Amino acid sequence: MRQQAHKLGMRIHDFPSAYSSQACSCGNIDPNSRRNQQFQCTVCQHTEHADIHAGNNLLFLFEQARDVLTQDGFLSINGFGEYVSTVKCRLQYRFIQDYYRKTSGSHIQGGTLVIDQPVSLGGNNPCPLGQGT
Repeated sequence: MRQQAHKLGMRIHDFPSAYSSQACSCGNIDPNSRRNQQFQCTVCQHTEHADIHAGNNLLFLFEQARDVLTQDGFLSINGFGEYVSTVKCRLQYRFIQDYYRKTSGSHIQGGTLVIDQPVSLGGNNPCPLGQGT
């Protein structure tokens, strides 16, 4: 798929898509905002096709995070010029996954870490974005 996309002048970037179709630019995240193929924010009433809205959200998040994640070694650029997650990223994800599983009995559902109960980190984030490891 990457080779075919590259031939067409397109790039594919690996980026987590959780909640992208439920989040609005006003900051509201609500599963009720997406009804079938329509997105309508339950707070500001912004309306758009749900898939287009999710794609725009992912593009915005990618553009905001890519420089920090690349600098910290969590993303690298492959031979096609695409940003892809690194081994460091996958190892850090496993570390965070294990940390929360041990402290709160969390679990993975559909590729997303679900925390079963509120967790107090005591002000210590195990992996603050932009801080490296």
